Amino acid sequence: MLQAKNLHAHYGPLPILLGVDFSLAKGEILTLLGRNGAGKTTLMRTLTGLLPASQGDVLYKDQTITGFKAHARARMGIAYVPQGRGIFPKLSVRENLLLGTRAHPQGRTDIAPEIFEYFPRLKERLHQPGGTLSGGEQQMLALGRALAGAPSVLLLDEPSEGIQPSIVHQIGELLVQIVAETSISVLLVEQNIDLAFQAGTRGLIMEKGTIVRSGTMDELSDDSLMREFIGI
Repeated sequence: MLQAKNLHAHYGPLPILLGVDFSLAKGEILTLLGRNGAGKTTLMRTLTGLLPASQGDVLYKDQTITGFKAHARARMGIAYVPQGRGIFPKLSVRENLLLGTRAHPQGRTDIAPEIFEYFPRLKERLHQPGGTLSGGEQQMLALGRALAGAPSVLLLDEPSEGIQPSIVHQIGELLVQIVAETSISVLLVEQNIDLAFQAGTRGLIMEKGTIVRSGTMDELSDDSLMREFIGI
């Protein structure tokens, strides 16, 4: 569904991505692990088109999209939930979700009922400003907004940040359920090891702008790997 081939990216003169290669299959949750500063968020921004690649390619469904703008990638079916959620705090829950429908491939402009089946709290707070929700509810809103566009690929950057553990576990269960029911492909950047191993089917470890390890979550659970590359 999504591939990176020898992907490089810079912030000004500073190189961050140094030849990233990976592939994301249909219907899998691929977790991306690594220390702060390893380049994980930069990779997400490059995959979405928010940061241009300086070398290499991004492929979506075997089509090269390296030069495509972020809005074009969104309308093709690549949804992004950034670190910090990125909701519109002054807009209502309903208005935030309706904005997500603008990326729907069939031009759907109503909110699919499945969104409220996954996140019933959003239906209860439909007319409440997004900024007044709890941290966990805001993350649900960010996920619901992304799913409202019926994407094929979902990129999630640190969805556990600032959320109580019980809600983090709930998000992990929901991700597994959504993938099972929709066959969406998920790239999950996560520092919360419990969530990463709860939801992930396969994993990558990033270090200094490159992928240094890959494998099943069982293969990556080795304590020595966690100490060497994650610092735990």
